[in-house]
Amino acid sequence: MNKLLKVVIVMAVACMCARQVQAAAPAYSGHMDLIVTMSCTAGVHVDGVEASTYTIASTGLGGAYLVPDSSATVKNTSTCASSLWQLLVATMAPIGAAESTGWTHHSGILGVAGTHNNPANTACLYNCPDANEYGFQALFASSMTVAGAYGTANGCPAASSTDWTSNVSTIATRGGWATTDTRITTGTANTYWNSQYTWTQGANTLGGLSQPDNINGNLGYMGPYNAGNATGVGQRALCTRVTMPKYVSAEMNGKPQVIRLSIFATQSL
Repeated sequence: MNKLLKVVIVMAVACMCARQVQAAAPAYSGHMDLIVTMSCTAGVHVDGVEASTYTIASTGLGGAYLVPDSSATVKNTSTCASSLWQLLVATMAPIGAAESTGWTHHSGILGVAGTHNNPANTACLYNCPDANEYGFQALFASSMTVAGAYGTANGCPAASSTDWTSNVSTIATRGGWATTDTRITTGTANTYWNSQYTWTQGANTLGGLSQPDNINGNLGYMGPYNAGNATGVGQRALCTRVTMPKYVSAEMNGKPQVIRLSIFATQSL
């Protein structure tokens, strides 16, 4: 009898608890869902604008190394946390001339070596552009350098400097004429990297960086420019060098050529 009583009591308590929980359940209520999307835009400016122009005058010496008067300034205008910079060089239609009268970019030059039997290093004598061809190189210098002179510690390497050869600086091209720009997004080709397009000899000039920001340990990624940042995150000086053709044909003589270096901010984190 006692055993049976105990069982009944336990069951009764359990049933009472179940009823209490059921009674305390809140009534069904309405709700609102917020669907939130965050987006950003990647981009860069050269000298504060989308397109900046520099003029280089040739002395007529075949294979001569020529540089602009000063470095350009590239700023990351991206609203994203970080992005890669990729470079593309293209020959645009010559000014006031038909496309058939333009030079061709010679992209097979690795560093455009110029020390071969040429101590002065003022012109290319080895693996150089041929007739109606040119070579193009680019190096990013210190983020704290603005309009720096070539051949100075706070600027860019001199036109005759072997730094153009010791650093990977030659930019490949897709070949042919270009009337529009096409992004390069395959792997690290033409991407600003610690090991390419970086003027390693000019690193940390004026407390700035020449290699990428490498945001949060992500190699190659540049942060957005902030004027208040002491090391110039998102900003770099841009140094360029053109190796002139061996010679130009009569129809190209004296015709200005438009060589366009495009910098794309891509693959944002």
